[in-house]
Amino acid sequence: RRTSAGDHLTPSEFAAQFPGHHTAVAKQIEVYELLEETTGVEEPAAWPAPGDEFLGLRLREVLGMGAFSKVYLATEPQLGDRLVVVKICHGAGAEAAFLGRLGHPHITPIHWHRVCERTGLSAIVMPYLSRTTLADVIDFCFADEGPPTHAGEVADAVHALHVGTELSSDGTSPGERFSGRFADAAARWAVQLADALALAHQHQICHSDLKPSNVLMTPSGNAVLVD
Repeated sequence: RRTSAGDHLTPSEFAAQFPGHHTAVAKQIEVYELLEETTGVEEPAAWPAPGDEFLGLRLREVLGMGAFSKVYLATEPQLGDRLVVVKICHGAGAEAAFLGRLGHPHITPIHWHRVCERTGLSAIVMPYLSRTTLADVIDFCFADEGPPTHAGEVADAVHALHVGTELSSDGTSPGERFSGRFADAAARWAVQLADALALAHQHQICHSDLKPSNVLMTPSGNAVLVD
């Protein structure tokens, strides 16, 4: 919005306003600008806005965006207003087909995929698992000098970013779900992601963009691969 209004900002200058999320914000802007400069692809003239209804979904807020897609937090009124994440873009059929083949607790599943005949935009609808990525956790936990020592510090990051969003609870406190040393927790997440990637490779699917911002950290203390 700032650049569209004519402001000249560098990614690092803008991201410096958000010390807890500096890395993720700066990288997102850099990638967006690079794609915008090199592809010549224009984004749709009218993305759906928060508050709009799109293919039976009520869009609540934008969770992220790139040169070719936007990701929204939404609800499904016909299914008890359950929270979902919807990725809206052009031509998402191949991505939906790939995801539909992968059933794994540490890979984001999909509910359904549809195309809007009026706009040509596709929607991939997934369960809402988290709004916290591993990139957010790294920025939050390593903001001070030295690495964190306890996994409970990750719980603080997840809780801070989930405030105001309804999430199911298993009855335990964040500290109980993120127990032990930080190093032990990091090793556990590495095992979860390696197992998820192994399944994808068995299906002849390569992720091609494995990075902290494509790993969700759930309130139950698990790592889930996305995108």
